Amino acid sequence: MIVPVLNAQQSIGLLLDALEKQETRPRELVIVDNGCTDSTIEIVKSFAERSSFAVRVLEEETPGPSAARNRGLAETIAEILVFVDADCIPSPKWLTRILEHMDSGETVVCGPYQDSAPQGWIGRYIASYQTAERREARKVTAADYRNPLFLGGNMAWHRELLLQMGGFPVELRWGEDLEMGRRLLEKGTGFLYDPELSMEHRNHDTLRIRFAKAWSFGRYEARIVSMQEGPKVDIRFLSPLKLLLLSGVCLGLMPPLGWAGLVLLLGWALFRMSTYYERAELRIGPKEILYAPLLLIAERCVMELGRLKGSIEHKVLCF
Repeated sequence: MIVPVLNAQQSIGLLLDALEKQETRPRELVIVDNGCTDSTIEIVKSFAERSSFAVRVLEEETPGPSAARNRGLAETIAEILVFVDADCIPSPKWLTRILEHMDSGETVVCGPYQDSAPQGWIGRYIASYQTAERREARKVTAADYRNPLFLGGNMAWHRELLLQMGGFPVELRWGEDLEMGRRLLEKGTGFLYDPELSMEHRNHDTLRIRFAKAWSFGRYEARIVSMQEGPKVDIRFLSPLKLLLLSGVCLGLMPPLGWAGLVLLLGWALFRMSTYYERAELRIGPKEILYAPLLLIAERCVMELGRLKGSIEHKVLCF
């Protein structure tokens, strides 16, 4: 089992305790220090002294989860590699179920996150995104690179396949898991998605972090497009930013049409947020009805601007 860590002192202890309580414990836990400056590694070393399984600490200077996971890949010999993030808390039967899938012939298995204990309406807004999809386990064989089912912090690989694919893309700091999912689908291998592998996720995002991630993710979507074979084009003809700009222009030229566009945009955002909240089993309060749709529109617009910036950087058309 490989865990990349970067200043995770608030959550790493919870993960380690959860691994100790697994019905099937890992044979070896490899912690890859990706530049920690807090007490994360001290917590890990203290745990190692009382752990029922082997614990190793490696260092990786190249920043990013891909580089850290690749270091773990290079330093281990296990045929089945399980990857989990430091801010996740798996249920007691999580590893047992992963190994059952792998023993049945699967080569890649992944599961979702479930954000825990959201605080306040902002926390509830953020938590509504990361929820387990309540469906049966299924083989995913056809989707585009934005497929949200393939999450880097909750997945298992057969070593040989991961080596064949060259490991994780170090050039991507964000969206590297989605890119690996896209490559699997392009290769024709696909992956097994199992909602029963859902794990608790300690999300510490703030609105500032959310917008920073939206900007960065938009830029890296353009980077992913630049890595595609064939035309380097990914155009979304109807997006929140485009609709907002079009409505603004129409307000000056044809006000009724402009107002209709704004109402359509708000209706879309409210529908999407209600879907997110329902999926997360969260009740939409008065503040959510007022603010959440506006935040969603703002976040998507920032992501679109990031895609435009990335298009310029990588000389692609991703907008």
